[in-house]
Amino acid sequence: MLEINNNVKILENKHWFSLFATHKNMYINKCEQLANEYEKLDEYLYKYHYRLKQGYKVVHFASRTIITIFGEVIFKRRRYKYWNQKSDKFEYVCSLDKEIGLLPKQRIYFDVQFKFLSLLGWL
Repeated sequence: MLEINNNVKILENKHWFSLFATHKNMYINKCEQLANEYEKLDEYLYKYHYRLKQGYKVVHFASRTIITIFGEVIFKRRRYKYWNQKSDKFEYVCSLDKEIGLLPKQRIYFDVQFKFLSLLGWL
């Protein structure tokens, strides 16, 4: 009887471990998919956006890390330099950040903030 219970526990542990590994892989795949989508959107904004005609110049690529409900998403986006006539100096901007609604130093995406507030019962 003891051997049967131990075998059942071993099988349960293997099942939970495989289930955990499956969920972990699913979240990693979602993070990679989201990063790829952001990079495709950045490519689209670079090719077809009116900003290049307005004097925006690509300076370099910058990586960005945000935390979503799927985990950390790391993606690259273009950083532009343009001449601001009001302040008479060059300014830097990432058009992808504006497109997806990220603030300059924001690390936690809105879906995590919404989930957190809903768990607290504030929404």
